[in-house]
Amino acid sequence: EALSFVAAEPNHDGEDRNGHGTHTAGSAAARDGNGGVVGVAPGARIHSFRVCEDGGSCQTADMVAAMDEVVARKLANPAQPIVANMSIGGPADAVIDQALRNSINAGIVYAVAAGNGILGACIFPNDAAGVSPARVGDDEIAADGSSFGNDGLINGVLTTTSHDASFSDVNCNYGAPVSVAAPGYQIKSTWLNGGYNTISGTSMATPHAAGAALLYLQSFPDASPAEVEAAIVGALKPWSTNESPNASGRLSVEELSPIATAESPDGGTGDTGGDSGGDTGTETDSGNGNGGGSGKGKTK
Repeated sequence: EALSFVAAEPNHDGEDRNGHGTHTAGSAAARDGNGGVVGVAPGARIHSFRVCEDGGSCQTADMVAAMDEVVARKLANPAQPIVANMSIGGPADAVIDQALRNSINAGIVYAVAAGNGILGACIFPNDAAGVSPARVGDDEIAADGSSFGNDGLINGVLTTTSHDASFSDVNCNYGAPVSVAAPGYQIKSTWLNGGYNTISGTSMATPHAAGAALLYLQSFPDASPAEVEAAIVGALKPWSTNESPNASGRLSVEELSPIATAESPDGGTGDTGGDSGGDTGTETDSGNGNGGGSGKGKTK
């Protein structure tokens, strides 16, 4: 689907005029043969959740509305696994954080961008503990959606930083909330008007983690958000010994796949609840529908 939910500029036609959301959607779910771009979970059904204006301005109320809508869809179909990609971030915001924790408690897995640092370009990295929604990545989440500490690294929020093609850290945000590093440097993916573009940032890394979560849920559709994150973190590849990286390890779909298929060879269904932070939102029935999608957001 090109459009599923519009929060920002409600009378907008929902088309992506920025490219950011279309790019992240392709990394998560573009199908084989799509101009050389293949998503981590090819063919997942994409639903766009538009929360940013054409110029890239993203309001708290719109982000919260999108997350609440994802929760409503989960409650309407509890058996359907959902993964939400949020390639977006900004200053600490308690309202956004609360909405994300509520969404996790509803059973939705989130992949969230750690952020690109002080200049927004992975030159001077910053602690993700000061970025929302990334900082929820280590919250201990209470039943009412509040946080009662920050020792809960495995909580269903995959806060994601970036590495390059040589598996080196590329100086994006770091810190206790960060679960995983994924490819985020010079990533080619789908773009506007049926085109392709190569860009960098933790926004580009995050949909790789979302795709990995989908693959796991395909085999284990009843897994909780924390169980999905635990499986992904447990399959991380180590950094080389001379690195001082910004995450505990590197995403490994290859290491995760045997775990995901060992007990459930016929798979199941996963729903990528998408970039409710950029304006790509994705609900993905793994293996059905179209990769790519429509949306945009701030590059992280």
